[in-house]
Amino acid sequence: MDLLPQVQRTITNWQMIKSREKLLVAVSGGPDSVALLDILWRLAQKLQLELVVVHLNHALRGSTADQDQKFVEELACKLSLPFFTEKVAVASMAQERGLTVEEAGRAARYDFFGRVALNVGAQKVALGHNADDQAETVLMRLIRGTGARGLGGMKPIGEHSGLRVVRPIIECTRDQIEAYCRWAGLDPRIDITNNQLLYFRNRIRHRYLPLLQEENPALRRSLAQTAQILRSEDEYLDCEAQKLCQGWQEGEIPIADLEVHPALARRALRLAISRWYGESWGFEHLESILALRYEDESRLSLPGGREAVRLGNVLILGAPPSVSVPSFHYLLPCPGTAWIPEWDLKLVIWLTRDYEPGPGREYFLLEELKLPLAVRTRRRGDRFQPRGVPGTKKLKDWFGDAKLPKSSRERIPLLVDREGILWVAARRRSGRALPKEGAELLAVKLEK
Repeated sequence: MDLLPQVQRTITNWQMIKSREKLLVAVSGGPDSVALLDILWRLAQKLQLELVVVHLNHALRGSTADQDQKFVEELACKLSLPFFTEKVAVASMAQERGLTVEEAGRAARYDFFGRVALNVGAQKVALGHNADDQAETVLMRLIRGTGARGLGGMKPIGEHSGLRVVRPIIECTRDQIEAYCRWAGLDPRIDITNNQLLYFRNRIRHRYLPLLQEENPALRRSLAQTAQILRSEDEYLDCEAQKLCQGWQEGEIPIADLEVHPALARRALRLAISRWYGESWGFEHLESILALRYEDESRLSLPGGREAVRLGNVLILGAPPSVSVPSFHYLLPCPGTAWIPEWDLKLVIWLTRDYEPGPGREYFLLEELKLPLAVRTRRRGDRFQPRGVPGTKKLKDWFGDAKLPKSSRERIPLLVDREGILWVAARRRSGRALPKEGAELLAVKLEK
């Protein structure tokens, strides 16, 4: 079947999977995920893969959902693969957290995948998204309104909650996958809700795309190609924006750095705000901030009680000193996920031997930590030993040296163990428990 070399090329071109790697395969029981599992199983020996099948029962379709679970379990058994499953009342979860059912389902899946990955020692999960899914995603986002990033669709390789996500069949069409299922003698489960026009994606699939294809029969392929082009250009702009804003101190933006193309200035500003405050501000707020370049001492009100003002050659962002900040102190699961409800943040903690630094994450040598770990707000008299600096200093003094606005200092979570501060979250780590190659590490990621 010609789909096998096609998927292998996708895996190779995107460097999705390493040799001798343990990989979770998320299987719902539908044609896409069943074909994905069968393809990876056939390629496993050649690619030296160790596969683990995972299935989350969302408890949304009664006995049908239970039958899907049983089907996937039997499929994993037939292929002699390890199988992990869990049942979560997603509808109740959505109601409790004020989420849509789709959002709650996604959160439940990735929480489940993350726990299984830690249990079996995997770092990646393979998902069954295909080229048609990509086209539908791009069109959905276009209709709802989005920028270049949204129109870039789903990435062949991504990350969610500290877990790498790969999509090996993202370049295969739905027709190809259905033909493969027939060729391989697979009999996947069919979710009848995929035909219900109640859901936006289903209306895109069954109503809007067929109409648009009357104008362009190759529309699905065109949308997928457009997504690839925009994703590549978006990544380039991100790289340039990171270079532009990497030297900015929190809340202080040199006017001269913004005298570039508006697209680059806007993106650099968005990245900086996300890094400083863990927030994403809309187009109108960003444009209003950039307009302050030409308005000396004019003040602008911003989300979260913050203000912006131009002072000389610098734009200053900050919060009025009157804003009260709640304090907290939470013990952390190791591994696991902990919510900070006061600030709507979460910390994802996992064990690994791979050191892969990135924004908002840090790694610590497990054997040198004095557990338990906790996350808290700062306290009077806190001291800190910044990495690369001999001895300790008062956290207050370090904040001053780093030129952090006073209004934001109370809003920085601190990761601590029994010996003191390990990480001023997303800003500076301590010199203790530094990672060593090949050693067991505890990874921590801060997410909004």
